[in-house]
Amino acid sequence: MTTVEASPWARTRRRSLALQASLAVPGFAFACLQSVMPPLLLVTEQRFDSSPHATAWVLTSFLVVSAAATPIGGRLGSLRGNRRVLLWGLSLMVVGLSLSAAAPNLTVMVVGRCLQGASAVLFPLVVVLLREHLPPASVVPAVGFFTASITGGSSAGLVFAGPVVEYLGYAWVFLIPLVLTLVSMTVLVLVVPETATVPAGRMEYRGALLLVAWITAILVAATEGGRWGWTSPATLACGAAALPLLWVWLRSERTSPNPVISWTVLRREGVWQANLTSLFFGATLFGVFAFVPVVLQTPAGPGTVGLGASVAGSGLLTLPMPVCMFLFGACAGAIIDRLGPRLPVIVGAACLVLGFALLAPLHSEPWHFAAACTAFGIGFGLVQSAMIALVMSLVSGHDTGAAVGMNTNIRIVGGTLGVQATLVALNAGTLAGHRSASAFWAALALLLGTAALTLLTSLLLPRRGRAPAPAPTS
Repeated sequence: MTTVEASPWARTRRRSLALQASLAVPGFAFACLQSVMPPLLLVTEQRFDSSPHATAWVLTSFLVVSAAATPIGGRLGSLRGNRRVLLWGLSLMVVGLSLSAAAPNLTVMVVGRCLQGASAVLFPLVVVLLREHLPPASVVPAVGFFTASITGGSSAGLVFAGPVVEYLGYAWVFLIPLVLTLVSMTVLVLVVPETATVPAGRMEYRGALLLVAWITAILVAATEGGRWGWTSPATLACGAAALPLLWVWLRSERTSPNPVISWTVLRREGVWQANLTSLFFGATLFGVFAFVPVVLQTPAGPGTVGLGASVAGSGLLTLPMPVCMFLFGACAGAIIDRLGPRLPVIVGAACLVLGFALLAPLHSEPWHFAAACTAFGIGFGLVQSAMIALVMSLVSGHDTGAAVGMNTNIRIVGGTLGVQATLVALNAGTLAGHRSASAFWAALALLLGTAALTLLTSLLLPRRGRAPAPAPTS
């Protein structure tokens, strides 16, 4: 059996840790940017004197660009070098953060958010770089640490957005991740070598444009439908265009000699099941982020389900979720090494179902929600880490970036749909600012359903593949 060694640069423990830290920091910064804006929408609206509809594009633009960037970035990395493309993406993040920090109007802010979203290329590229430069035994724990940094960043963005704006100023929401990104880029430039890469084919720009088109159609319909009206011509047009564009893209990928992501990889046993699981997992993950704070902040009273907590109080009650996400995400590598990636995905999905099952009879006391958030945190941490390891174990080193990128893309699409469906359910039971108990039950049933589908589809995952094979280092 041929043994593939780690890159010479990462053979010492100190350099290995430096590599992991330099790659985790931009992941943390990106995750902060992904979650920091929802609590600041009203502040942004007032800052730029814009309408709620126009202000919402600081979220929509980021989401659309990041969803398209992940699989395209993975493919570009295999053609142009993963370190080089990662630095391109982080450079776009730096420019985007600078624009947003100094934005004189909403248009410049949205342009900055688009550039920040483009840095989502880091998701597949970081995984490939870890696979290239670390010893095989260290890859899965390193991936777990990276995903833990992402979950930690998502939580930090939600928790600290308000205090940063209040005590430091609005611009520091972008200046703090800007500093973190510049530091990590410096480390990457100075000490991380580019793996020798022989480009296999060329970038198929027609396929990339079709990918962007169908993703944009789905996400714009999902994010703007509530404002435009779900039966408005604009929403229906976007929704109607998405499926034909998806079909044309799939056909293009199947026949292209240089697809963005290989049709063979998309159809491979285990990969399509992992993507299906990620769709429902993303809907559950982002749906919980929308559901729990709204319920906690809903005033308690007859005919309602809520605790009337403040923004700070609801953040404290949900604290077990990010803590468990980070801890179990970071520890998932050791579990995967012993048991393989399939079982942690199943156990994590079962924890999500358990969390919603707990909330069904128990939702009147703070500890009820803290217990449910603990179950959610364990589930999210395990599934997110193990899913990446599973995809890595099913594809070759050359296909890792595109496969992980596509899996991330599908999770983002599922998350967008999950958030919007959850908000629709919550708002359907709201009359004159009063949210009835029926809104709670509708949203709970919806998310329990997506969690159950995550569990059911996880049972379809293949049993083979205990740990990812190392990428070639030629």
